[in-house]
Amino acid sequence: MKLSTRTSPFTSKALFTIVGGLVLINPAYAQEQSEELEEVVVTGLRGSLKASMDTKRDAVGVVDAINAEDIGKFPDTNLSEALQRITGVSIDRRNGEGATVTARGFGPQFNMVTLNGRQMPAADAFGNGAATGGGVFGNSRSFNFANLAAESISAVEVYKTGRADIATGGIGASINVRTARPLDNDGLVMNLGVKAMNDTTNRVGDDLTPEVSGIFSYASDDKRFGVGLSASYQKRDSGNSNSTVNDWHIQPWNSTVAANQGVTPLYVDARDTPYDSSDDRVMANIENAPANGQLYGIPNDIRYAFSDSERERINGQLTLQFAPVEGLTLTTDYTYALVDLTEDRGEQTIWLQRNGFDHIVFDTDEAVATPVLLHEFTGASKDFGYEQQHREQENELKSVGFNANWEVSEKMTLAFDFHDSKATSMPNDGVTGGGETAFSLAGKVPSTCLEYYPANPADPDATIPCRNASNFWAQTFSFNNGLPVAARTLFPSQLNAYANVNGSARITAAVGNINSRDTTS
Repeated sequence: MKLSTRTSPFTSKALFTIVGGLVLINPAYAQEQSEELEEVVVTGLRGSLKASMDTKRDAVGVVDAINAEDIGKFPDTNLSEALQRITGVSIDRRNGEGATVTARGFGPQFNMVTLNGRQMPAADAFGNGAATGGGVFGNSRSFNFANLAAESISAVEVYKTGRADIATGGIGASINVRTARPLDNDGLVMNLGVKAMNDTTNRVGDDLTPEVSGIFSYASDDKRFGVGLSASYQKRDSGNSNSTVNDWHIQPWNSTVAANQGVTPLYVDARDTPYDSSDDRVMANIENAPANGQLYGIPNDIRYAFSDSERERINGQLTLQFAPVEGLTLTTDYTYALVDLTEDRGEQTIWLQRNGFDHIVFDTDEAVATPVLLHEFTGASKDFGYEQQHREQENELKSVGFNANWEVSEKMTLAFDFHDSKATSMPNDGVTGGGETAFSLAGKVPSTCLEYYPANPADPDATIPCRNASNFWAQTFSFNNGLPVAARTLFPSQLNAYANVNGSARITAAVGNINSRDTTS
């Protein structure tokens, strides 16, 4: 009898789990055969950061990129808000949501925006176009990123320097938006997203509004054919309250206070001698006055506005890819974006009459001094301005394209691209056909002269000035870190206003002194 001894192979295998940057080692024993590890694929947030870093490292020139974690998982729901993470990029917001992008100090109109390397037309108008009234002029090439949903976006690349293979035309930056491609994924991938947006700023509408997106992507096992389809729908009800200054008058300050009278009307006491100006004196209390020659600004008016808005956004994209031979990829895609905007807005405007400032408090800590407080004698017949506005606009983008990319060798690639893209921003009011319908209401409190001066002995036929008028106004503008405050006071007479007695902030306009105006644009 022989004693036979046979050694059985003993192998071990360790399973590695990456969790939040920690590596957990899970040993597995008693494996009958060893397996060779071929590849480690990192996905999720870490994979997104790695892809962005690789884009920046491998690029020729200065490039930044933001990549999606996975299909349908872009870091932000808004493309422009994702872009503001990049150094040198800032954004403009509308209703609290990112819209346009500024790169390296150049405004949105100086950037070139492309979709999958194709220049996109820009059409973005709203209201009467005036920025102080919440409008947008339609004569800019600025691209509104809020029109594109982020779910179908795979990456956004920002080229801060020029390259031969990148479309030129942006002195700020060239921004390329890449959408998902079916051959970039394996097999069948489906993603369905349902979200609820909570916006409590609206006064009319729903606080909770839906956002639904779906992505379908299929690639054959041999990666020769692929088809991708994505669609999204979002509705948002929002509100806004704000105040704006229509314009500022900027001029240098003269340390001789009376010398500023020509550009900034100050209150002048005529000392009851209207026909003799030699004894007139400027009676203005100036606190913390600017230095001699320092620039200072006086506002033109203050506008208070409140609005309720509704936005509906529909996006869709269909992509077909075919790779008949290795290195050659043919791609056909169609992109569609539709945004319907509706806004109901109310506005009240308070103008500075610039008839005589008697009290100004300046803030001189900045290069241009600005008032913290302004008080002026407005005079008789001060107007009240109110306006109600209804706005509807429809923004639409259509783009169809074909691309052929042939990697002839490692050092040579041939590419052909054709696309037909069109963007429109059109008024969409079903009643008037316009983009804005405004109803203006103005009330007026009339004034009469209660007491005239005696006739001018040197010129008896000259017009006799009024010494004391009824219904005389004064108003105060107060600026701070919050909303500016404007208050108007009605005095029974001009002399009451100068003495600051018997004033009232409660104002009633007679029916006969109320006028209205309708405009449609």
